[in-house]
Amino acid sequence: MKKLTILTNALFGIAYLSPSTSFSAEIIDLDEINIETGEISQLKSLLSLEPSSELNLELTQELPDGTTKKKFSQRYNNTDIKSAIVTIHVDPQMPNRFLEAHGLVVKGLAQDLSEETSLIEPDAIKDLVITRRNLSQEQQNSIKLKRLIELDTHQQAKYVYELNFIKVENNSISRPFLVIDAKTGTLIREWEGMHHAMAPALGNGIGGNEKTQSYRYGTDFDHLSITKEGNRCYLDNDKVMTVDMRYSWNLEKEQKPYSYLCDDETNTNDRRFVNGAYSALNDAHYFGNVVYRLYQDWLNTAPLTFKLKMRVHFGYKFENAFWDGEAMTFGDGNTTFYPLVDINVSTHEISHGFTEQNSNLEYHKQSGGINEAFSDIAGEAAEFYMKGSVDWIVGADISKGEGGLRYFDQPERDGRSIGHFRDYHDEMNVHLSSGIFNKAFYLLVTRNQWDIKDAFQAFALANQLYWHEQSTFNHAACGVKRAAKDLKLEQKDVIDAFYSVGVNAICALPPEVTELELGIPLEGLQGYKGQDYYYSVSVPSGKSKLVIDLERSDYQSDNDADLFVSFGEKPTSIEAQCQSKTYENKEQCSFTNPEAGVYLILVRGYFNFKNYQLTARVE
Repeated sequence: MKKLTILTNALFGIAYLSPSTSFSAEIIDLDEINIETGEISQLKSLLSLEPSSELNLELTQELPDGTTKKKFSQRYNNTDIKSAIVTIHVDPQMPNRFLEAHGLVVKGLAQDLSEETSLIEPDAIKDLVITRRNLSQEQQNSIKLKRLIELDTHQQAKYVYELNFIKVENNSISRPFLVIDAKTGTLIREWEGMHHAMAPALGNGIGGNEKTQSYRYGTDFDHLSITKEGNRCYLDNDKVMTVDMRYSWNLEKEQKPYSYLCDDETNTNDRRFVNGAYSALNDAHYFGNVVYRLYQDWLNTAPLTFKLKMRVHFGYKFENAFWDGEAMTFGDGNTTFYPLVDINVSTHEISHGFTEQNSNLEYHKQSGGINEAFSDIAGEAAEFYMKGSVDWIVGADISKGEGGLRYFDQPERDGRSIGHFRDYHDEMNVHLSSGIFNKAFYLLVTRNQWDIKDAFQAFALANQLYWHEQSTFNHAACGVKRAAKDLKLEQKDVIDAFYSVGVNAICALPPEVTELELGIPLEGLQGYKGQDYYYSVSVPSGKSKLVIDLERSDYQSDNDADLFVSFGEKPTSIEAQCQSKTYENKEQCSFTNPEAGVYLILVRGYFNFKNYQLTARVE
């Protein structure tokens, strides 16, 4: 007899019965099953997905060396499965085949999802939220809802609705995200998703603020890219539109590009001075175009799938900026900030949109910290793209005091942020936990001497191809390492940078790894045919040689194991930096002038094996 538990939800006031039983859904990590190659058209069958599952092509990305990556999302009964993505490397010789595959898929969904007809209708879910949250008409009009499949903590697959809306109240703005059980109406979790922080013509005008001093577009920087009709100019082009909110809090008001009288050939706009800034309108429009060119030139893509909309002069004394899923919006600041329009913050908000339209990292816990960090990183990349140098401070130009919002070189400098995983906890604000990835990026550029363009490309490609909604720090770091490999960049530098902030960039680290001590044999090893057993050893710097020996004392021919070793990544029986598969009594891998760091060792049973010892030593 099944044990039933009655659960009650305080938000919706709905009680439901949850059977205490086992479920059939299973998450499969492709790195664990080693699918190395095959026909792209046969990928579904190679993964043994059930008939109602499909792989939907989301992105085809051509890398600088001409190779191609394809990213697929898994769907079941025409519904996206959260975090289920597969990225393949297309065979350059035979484009209908792939050479490697990474990602996660979910199998065995049919049993868990057999009662689709009993799901609550989307409109009923909206009505529940409207009633229980007492939403205004403006808030109701902003609701966005989609149905998804996700696995709960017991690995049961279920249909859910993910809903968000915009709320402007009491001179503040928020974007709540709710995940609701589609069968019971129960609130599963929620988080705050607002990411704070004609004929073409050339325009001129003032920019900057009292801290940066004024500068001129068309003189100190390039011209403004505008549109002109008769004697009327518009901060508008085919890539960016800039809107003057005129201190309104109403995001539903009609939003047209800011226009001004321009009855001569200079097309000059010097309007208007607000809170120490000479023209936040000009700055927003110029920076929006810089960000567009950054993404186009460095990533060969647009930052968003639609035209950028920059909304300026939002609210009254509003000391924030945000992305709401449709546009970037900037307040005028008050006592702490000038109008929040500088190259860092402008890029930051646009890049939240890039993340939402690619990996869609959830804006809480570890994935939220990664989300924030990517936007900070993009801000520094844009600063370098525009100025040729970076200050490694987020928002220095819009802060009325010394310093800025966050610091790459020493995240703890603000008294709240962290720069190492040991200080992280799940309740931490995502702006504070972003310091972990910010510091790793900083180390990659400064200590490992990467060009900032290369480093940004690696993080952005990981966002496009390898990260998913609920990526952890380790998973996302692995994605950066994979992107570095795709871009022919040094993977060990990525491992080293993340290791310095307590994050493991070694992909698909096995759940059970036995750590060896240098020079001390691990005796009595035994195992089974075809089974993998993993070990690790840390090698200090300055060593001339690393030797790893796998020896047996039982010399029977059917007692045999093989040795595979890689630095900084998981070795397999198919791919490893060193392989030793002899019929001798000793298997050996040696490395001359070994890199300092972690070496992973795989012992795999060729037959059932026993009475082996494993030793790692350095010279």
